Amino acid sequence: IAFGSETGTCEVVANSLARRLKLCAPKVMSLNDVLSQTNFPSHDYTHFLAICSTFGNGEPPSNAVRFFNSHLKAEKMREISWAVLGLGSSLYPKFCQAGKDLHTKLSQTGGNNLAKLTCIDGISSASQSGGIDKWYDLVYKRILPDSLLSDLANSLRISTNKENLHRETTYTMKWTPTMDLNEERLTELKPLSCSSDDTTSTCVNNVELFVDGDISLRSSRQVEFELPKGTTTTYETGDHLAVSPINDFELIQRFLLCFSHDLEKAANLNMISKKKGDDQTFSSIIRQAQQQFYIEAVDNEGQKEAFVDIEYLTNYSLLEVLQAHVDLSLSKGSYVNDLIEMMLQRLSTSSNISSNKHDIFEAFARSIQKGTDEDRLDAMARFPTIVHLLEEYGSLFCVPTPDSKSPPLLSIADVLVLMPRLNQRYYSISSSALTSPTRATITVGVVNIQTKYGVTVKGVCSHYLARLMPGDKAKVSVRKSTFRPPKDKGAPMVMIGGGTGIAPFMGFINERSKSWFTGSNAKTQECVLYFGCKSRNEILYRDLLASYKGANIMDLHLTMSAEPSLPKTYVQDKLQHDAKKVVKLLKTDNAHFYICGDARMAAGVTNTCVEILTKSGGMSRFAAVQLITQMQIENRWQLDVWGHADFSKVLKVKSVGRRSLGQSVTWSGFVVQDVEDK
Repeated sequence: IAFGSETGTCEVVANSLARRLKLCAPKVMSLNDVLSQTNFPSHDYTHFLAICSTFGNGEPPSNAVRFFNSHLKAEKMREISWAVLGLGSSLYPKFCQAGKDLHTKLSQTGGNNLAKLTCIDGISSASQSGGIDKWYDLVYKRILPDSLLSDLANSLRISTNKENLHRETTYTMKWTPTMDLNEERLTELKPLSCSSDDTTSTCVNNVELFVDGDISLRSSRQVEFELPKGTTTTYETGDHLAVSPINDFELIQRFLLCFSHDLEKAANLNMISKKKGDDQTFSSIIRQAQQQFYIEAVDNEGQKEAFVDIEYLTNYSLLEVLQAHVDLSLSKGSYVNDLIEMMLQRLSTSSNISSNKHDIFEAFARSIQKGTDEDRLDAMARFPTIVHLLEEYGSLFCVPTPDSKSPPLLSIADVLVLMPRLNQRYYSISSSALTSPTRATITVGVVNIQTKYGVTVKGVCSHYLARLMPGDKAKVSVRKSTFRPPKDKGAPMVMIGGGTGIAPFMGFINERSKSWFTGSNAKTQECVLYFGCKSRNEILYRDLLASYKGANIMDLHLTMSAEPSLPKTYVQDKLQHDAKKVVKLLKTDNAHFYICGDARMAAGVTNTCVEILTKSGGMSRFAAVQLITQMQIENRWQLDVWGHADFSKVLKVKSVGRRSLGQSVTWSGFVVQDVEDK
């Protein structure tokens, strides 16, 4: 089971599928790592299942690029049955393109295609989860039909009931102490710091961009890194910086306390002494968490099944794993479904638990399994991380049963094997490679959210970055983007962004300013920035923008949505105000339009441009859609956006008489429906 994933979702789906197909003892790895299997493809493998997302402008993720560029021997692939699941977002023009390309590549090998290509849109988490589950069931039945499943179950002496198949395996921690467990330096947990090597960069500057910004309330930071010297780490203007975050330290300590029974028991077995005057339980936990471990899978009779070969759960201490390798959030649907299913199964096997909390948890779990998007969002508002969930229901799962004769229903190992990898976060680079080739700057909006249940959620990576000090090391890498300034340096350029969406535009403008100040600006045409923020105190890069505007390098239009002394305005409003100018630029052959920021803002801006073309430009709505689509094809209309928005109703042609437009055309999630007159 192979995955190609930038954000980790496809890896979570692959691991979830592997748990369902555990009778087949599948191997799970990235698509690139498949190439390192010396015997693939060969008769040693019966099936090849691939789950792949799409990155950038239709490209495969970085951990799948080598596989896409490889040559698979057709004669060896013919004996292998395969299927592809593509995950993507219809927000982007090349929806699930990597999944489609992978399906085509495998089709050309002549192997047995188990199922038609399935592409799932991530705009709705409930529909995404439902679509994935349907694909799971289809593949499961094709690989393990009832007749084969019955034979296997009989030979292995297990039930064919799918719930029982999930229930058979539990996990145990095997500790491999690598240091004196009673050393004085182990009496305190200390945050992880990056070692200095060629994979790390040095923070050289970290400044607040808001007036009176506060990291714990509202803040945006400019963080600058010195890229490693003597390496191939280079960037182009418009690229992204991928940052490896470290989990909040206070949250990790709370996680450890949820499993205090497990950890204190292990500490006692390892004869860790308890220092006089310490909180005895926590001092034991502290020492135990700093030991290395591995995990074994155990069947229902207590027999070892296998060593759990998960890269980020081996050769590290528990503290290192929790800080830098596992995701504590409950944001990935497939993982949450598997976790909830396991918790329900463990409850069903215990005859000694009967409480009101038991009933409350079951009702909550069923709402997750069968609920709508709203139900899932409500659950995340209550329990944004696994720590919040375990703190609420730990009395059911993390302590021995009331009779004290049975161990806790959940061990720390059970949870660790399910937790997804903590993945890198991507930030648009704010600097110009032309003027700052060895240093990369990013603009970080520090995330602080209080849910409707009063739970405070802090952004994992934004808080980590906000607290970096000059001289601190961080693991960062450059990710290539297709979001580029015009090749013709003097071409007309319109940039539209909100909040930290201004980030790449600072690099674009800085690059244009170089030619401006060097006297090569004779052919430089219009450069316009529409920038939206909440208030005067939240104008990012205010001094730099003022200097660019004062030097006539660009035309700046500011809008504010929450400034007490001004009416609420958004960038869409300003575009409408400048309708004649916008129409002229949209119809200019070499003009480039860029939108960066929240997806909902991007949808609003695009719809506004279509309305401007129809009301002020004398075009039909269909012609306006065609114009923007053509600009996108020519890379003159580019998006760098995050989040989700429902684009299905933004651009819709309802009637064009009796002529057919053929198949539905989707561009950036805007649907031009098949309007053939039936």
